[in-house]
Amino acid sequence: MLFGISGKSLAPAASGLSIMCISLGLLLRRFIGDRAAWVIAGLLVLFVWLPKGDFKIFDYPSGIEMLIVSGLFMIVACLLIVMFNSKLFVSFFTSIFRFKNGYRAVIKTSISYPLKAHFRTGISIFIFAIVIFTITALSMMTGMIGVGIDKMVNETSGGFDVIGFSGAPIPYDPWEHVNNTIGPLQMGNISVMESLSTTNVMINYLNTDKNGTVEAKSFTYMVTGVAASFNKLGNYPLTAYNSTIYHSEDEVWAAVQQNSSLVIMDGSRYPSSSSFGFGNTEGTLNLGQSFTMVSGDGTVKNATVIGFMKQSNLNGVFMSASSFNDTYHPTGVSLFLMTFTSGQDIDHQAALFKQEFVAFGVQTIAIKTLAKQITNTIDSFMTLFQAFLSMGLVIGVSGLGIITIRSIHERRLEIGMMRAMGYTKRMVVMNFAIESAFISALGIGIGSALGIVVGYDIWDLFLKGMGMDFVIAWVPIVALGLAAFLATVLCVIPAAHGASKVAPAEVLRFE
Repeated sequence: MLFGISGKSLAPAASGLSIMCISLGLLLRRFIGDRAAWVIAGLLVLFVWLPKGDFKIFDYPSGIEMLIVSGLFMIVACLLIVMFNSKLFVSFFTSIFRFKNGYRAVIKTSISYPLKAHFRTGISIFIFAIVIFTITALSMMTGMIGVGIDKMVNETSGGFDVIGFSGAPIPYDPWEHVNNTIGPLQMGNISVMESLSTTNVMINYLNTDKNGTVEAKSFTYMVTGVAASFNKLGNYPLTAYNSTIYHSEDEVWAAVQQNSSLVIMDGSRYPSSSSFGFGNTEGTLNLGQSFTMVSGDGTVKNATVIGFMKQSNLNGVFMSASSFNDTYHPTGVSLFLMTFTSGQDIDHQAALFKQEFVAFGVQTIAIKTLAKQITNTIDSFMTLFQAFLSMGLVIGVSGLGIITIRSIHERRLEIGMMRAMGYTKRMVVMNFAIESAFISALGIGIGSALGIVVGYDIWDLFLKGMGMDFVIAWVPIVALGLAAFLATVLCVIPAAHGASKVAPAEVLRFE
């Protein structure tokens, strides 16, 4: 823990504190007994790792490695609480499942026995829980990223189909050229085109750190001139603006057109933006902050940021086109936003536009196609990880079957006594099936619940700042849980049938 504190690293700091909580259980058990001591230790470990809103024990930056570290400790904490409260679980399940006749005794024996073998049962539950936990967390991430990418596409594209960039400014109006010239791109294929001029500048600003120290900073960025039609033909929602001055986003965009010193920036420069730790750690600005923009020819322009876009992929400072032209005197346009008529093959039309202006080094991006490729790539990686983890789940199910077979051999005397007391063969089969099903259900339940909790934590730390919504991928989570549960029951039934064949006279073999 001290190592984590000295290096301001969350993983070792929180891990050290968790080990201290578990060690506290080892000490307290001498004074208040095993059950109370381990429940206290387990609850303290859960408190360390569960989300607590704005309160943080260690306010240090964290990475994706916390997915595994947090899962390990929280599963151990849940196991400590479960394994030392066996009587409560027996009472709970016997009250929930009100079987008639001798089957009530089956429920008690099938749940009581595995909970008494703390270490062996704990390991079995842990195997199920850690695999289910990891797959659940990955499914949560996949679901949120999949939904978030579609949302980011809409925000980045502004409703346009294709974004184009040229290596050299085009000195004439591309819209007029396309509609009045016979070329690869047929007239009428493009329904809307927004042609914009851009230039690179050095942004200089003053930054105040947490200690109140003021420091001059700078970074290179692109400036884009936009007309009033930019936000009317497209739709670029804002993530932040001063609502006391401007009552709507339209008023913010209108203010940019009316005042040459006001600008809007993309979301990557907003202080709360996050991109899995790969976003901008330098160069973030605040609402109302003033800065200067210095172009390559030495032109200086003072500006004040009054809004930030939600999208963070189309980078730039967006100012009015008239102010841009008066300040930087562009020689042409170099950024194109296009919408094609319905029924057109967007990828083909983007390639034709690129061919039309190949002399200027135009590159095009079909936004929806790119988003689909990104989503497929992410899904492929996640599916690969889940496949490897599922192999671990298969090992866990097989291991539980082996444990059940060994348990049957160890408990032949006990099974004989059960048969002598009146247990039918069917009751013996149910006893062992419920034992394995109970262990599997505990592991699946703990893993799924904690996977959802950590999925929320990942969203809060990394994805929320990117504008993604919190989504629980119920279908893969429930499907995986049911598949693992059914596989466990099917795996132990043959061994349970073997146990049911033990004769009542088996008990007479021993004195």
